[in-house]
Amino acid sequence: MFDIFFISNEDSASLEDFARLRDSSPFAKKVKTFADAQRLSSTTMFWAVWPNVIISNSFNFDYRPVGEEDQYVHVWPSAEVDAAPSVCLFPKDKPITPRELSYRFFSGMIKMNTIACYSRHYDIIFISYRESYANSNYNKLCSHPGVKGNVIKRIHGVDGIRQAHIAAAKLATTPMFWVVDADAIIEDDFSFALSLSEDEYNIVHVWHSKNPVNNLVYGYGGVKLLPRIATTEASEDAVDFTSSITDSYKVMPSISNITAFNTDPFSTWRSAFRECAKLSSNVIPGQDSTESAARLDAWRNSSSYASYGEYARAGASAGNWFGTTYRGDKKMLAKINDYNWLALEFNEHIKMFPPETFK
Repeated sequence: MFDIFFISNEDSASLEDFARLRDSSPFAKKVKTFADAQRLSSTTMFWAVWPNVIISNSFNFDYRPVGEEDQYVHVWPSAEVDAAPSVCLFPKDKPITPRELSYRFFSGMIKMNTIACYSRHYDIIFISYRESYANSNYNKLCSHPGVKGNVIKRIHGVDGIRQAHIAAAKLATTPMFWVVDADAIIEDDFSFALSLSEDEYNIVHVWHSKNPVNNLVYGYGGVKLLPRIATTEASEDAVDFTSSITDSYKVMPSISNITAFNTDPFSTWRSAFRECAKLSSNVIPGQDSTESAARLDAWRNSSSYASYGEYARAGASAGNWFGTTYRGDKKMLAKINDYNWLALEFNEHIKMFPPETFK
């Protein structure tokens, strides 16, 4: 096998790309420049891999040119049509000019047909706490066809909504990162390949989701694309974390997932409580009161035939009361982001108001 060199930018994203390459090709070496790779190669040809790509699972580095083809540069395409080649096989002694490297277009070049890699898209962070279904949904996400160019990571067991999202932002290495909640089941046709201009790096993007209990379709529980740096600096007293990260908030029209929160009594009650507390307290910037009232009504009248529908109704009723009672009191409203506090409230509430009374 020919030597494999990874040409690193020496930033955190490059180091992560190199670690991933080493997982599949343990003998790969990291260098700072193409000239270093050419100088250090001990084989007649050598592979050069540039950062910001994910090598295709079906690609391997055992190709060997036939006959005199070993005198030519071989380039493999990325899945994206306009992307520059990031996986190439070079003759060790062939002179390569800086201009050729800049455009990755070489004299005496043989273009191969097999897709070698995918341009790296924004990191996906899966956030889970103690949900019984989290592992199953995480595995579904990892095998989703829309994540071929993304690195998927996971934050698990962090107390508090804000703290979990900050931990996610610190784990990400891309300027924007996707957030997928533990109860999200991604739609088959949803793609994580979105690429934004730098002008949009301060905008929180939120997609719609389907609610299986009340049939509402809006941003609640949807996939989010967040600015990494702004998320790490988010305010401590925010009640609705997502809308408080920056002043710019963009609702995306397509549906990203089903928000399957109704898998057990507590998860169902907690989700309904938190959302209805926010809707009734008007804490979300730009909130439309008529729209919020309609959504509250749908939550309070969730289908009794849906799994744990009575717990959704109970949580909605309690959340509506809580949000209305403490409207304007950010300290009290911020408690809805504390899962330990919510667990205590749930236990007390179902004693006073048994869920079966909400059927």
